[in-house]
Amino acid sequence: MGKNDSITKKYMRQNDRFADAITLLNECVKANLMTTQKRGGKTDVCKGIKDLVEEEKEKSRTEGRTEGRIEGKTEGERIGEIRGEIRGEDYMATLVGKLLEDNRMSELQKISSDKELREKLYKEYGIK
Repeated sequence: MGKNDSITKKYMRQNDRFADAITLLNECVKANLMTTQKRGGKTDVCKGIKDLVEEEKEKSRTEGRTEGRIEGKTEGERIGEIRGEIRGEDYMATLVGKLLEDNRMSELQKISSDKELREKLYKEYGIK
């Protein structure tokens, strides 16, 4: 998912939440259930709206941080995997070169399938 897709989805979720909050607030006012601050015996609807908006902003910030952490972790894992593959290929290429130099053809054939032998030879040649 691209960055623009993520921003668009976040914007749409926020708008849905704000619409839900306004609908709920309207229902509360109609039912005379507003218990937010009162001034002079009357319900302060503006305070109620501000509270809902602040609550929604905090939820959005929390969700944004969570999404950011997940995206960062995923990207970090992907980079780590790529680096590991490159390092592994470099180790193998170096080992193949050393075995060719030393004319160790029988071991050269085995290293592709024998992990223990490969590890032993890495140590022997000081590759790892």
